[in-house]
Amino acid sequence: RIMNRFTKDMNIIDDMLPFMLFDLIQLTLLVVGCIFTVSIMRPYIFIAAIPLAVIFVVIRKYFLRTGQQLKQLEAEARSPIFSHLIISLKGLWTIRAFGRQTYFETLFHKALNTHTATWFHYLSCLRWFLFRCDVLFVMFFTAAAFIAVGTNQDKPGEIGIVVALAMLILGTFQWAIITSINVDGLMRSVDRVFKFIDLPSEEVLLGKSGGRGGSDFIINNPHMYDYWPNRGQLDVQDLTVKYTEAGRTVLNNISFSVEGGQSVGLLGRTGSGKSTLLSALLRLTATEGEMSIDGVSSSSIPLQMWRKAFGVVPQRVFILTGSFRMNLDPYGRYSDEELWRVAEEVGLRSVIEQFPDKLDFQLEDGGSVLSNGHKQLMCLARSILSKARILLLDEPSAYLDPITLQVLRKILKQSFSSCTVILSEHKMEPLLECQSFLMIENSSIKSYDSIQKVMTEMSHLKQAMSPADRLRLFPALHRLNSTKRPPPPNTKISSLPEEAEDEVQDTRL
Repeated sequence: RIMNRFTKDMNIIDDMLPFMLFDLIQLTLLVVGCIFTVSIMRPYIFIAAIPLAVIFVVIRKYFLRTGQQLKQLEAEARSPIFSHLIISLKGLWTIRAFGRQTYFETLFHKALNTHTATWFHYLSCLRWFLFRCDVLFVMFFTAAAFIAVGTNQDKPGEIGIVVALAMLILGTFQWAIITSINVDGLMRSVDRVFKFIDLPSEEVLLGKSGGRGGSDFIINNPHMYDYWPNRGQLDVQDLTVKYTEAGRTVLNNISFSVEGGQSVGLLGRTGSGKSTLLSALLRLTATEGEMSIDGVSSSSIPLQMWRKAFGVVPQRVFILTGSFRMNLDPYGRYSDEELWRVAEEVGLRSVIEQFPDKLDFQLEDGGSVLSNGHKQLMCLARSILSKARILLLDEPSAYLDPITLQVLRKILKQSFSSCTVILSEHKMEPLLECQSFLMIENSSIKSYDSIQKVMTEMSHLKQAMSPADRLRLFPALHRLNSTKRPPPPNTKISSLPEEAEDEVQDTRL
């Protein structure tokens, strides 16, 4: 959307809209001037034009209400065509390798037919409107001709002028109507741009003082980065989050505390608000309540300073167009030696060295040459360089293979052992190493100090665990179930049962 506002919409506003507005004003003045001149010469023509003008306004209003919806449908049907073309061109080799050309051609023709159908409906609606406008102005021309001839036959020159101006109106008005419709469509770009302009801007200066004690001294101290944040203790009190002011409450009056250096697992069903909580901690959404890091309130320091305390690994990492150096160190604060050291620490050095210019290699198309795991490792490298004390991970295993996931867990143990880590996950395996847990359910939050307590209250989570993890976390329960299980009659112990084989295999892994 942002790219569309700054490219297509701004191009329309700067280049196309001024010329269209000029044509519309010129044609409108021409039509109004002709009608005014004819009405002066034959006043009865003005009386005849009033009901026709009312009918025209009603028809135009009816058309715009329908035409705008059809235009919106046409724009929505156009997007899948471009998306399909981009995806097909990027994955052309894969499509040809699997012989799926016919399938993708069918998808393209289907999207094209859908767009053509919506565009045909819009053109039909436009023709319907223009035909009725022509009928109205034929009626106006006929009335003007009869009035001009019937009222005063002694001045044939005036009769000729009236008929000529009426014909000019008939030819010009349809052009003016089409131009007005085009201007109305182009003004949608202005409306979209103003919606972006009217969005509430993020806080860039000091907010309202909400801290206690010497927080103002910390803010104004130029060396505050030397000691804040130093522990990464996060305190949240009565936090309420809504997507919109009139929308439903996603998180309602939640309170929790995370000790510095602690690893916390964030649990909850899909749509429960895990990602929303992480966004609220970064102050990406409007919130009510109090958040503080090491005793410093979020409302007492600048927004950018607050966010620098966090390192973030989102589900889908977006890589900026630029070099490896720019993506690792956007502000250019660190030397190449430090960049290589951090790249070695997270396992990216061998990846970067494969490219021709190494750190200066230009990444394009959102880093399409990198896997999703490499992109997440770049986020971890940025967090190490910025010395973030709190690391937020939003389902990092969603798009990772098991090997890359093990690398990620190893980096979290080694490089972020002294940092506060908040890990949001659907899978249970990555959460087993967390020290405490937060469960989000029904817009509220509940704290647990062990995974066993979570499993005891949330039995459905236990079913999502592998047999090896259940054996490791609940050995007593497993032994109890094993003793209660009756041995199979008249069977030789030649092989382990299927479930036990799976458990042994998972344990070995």
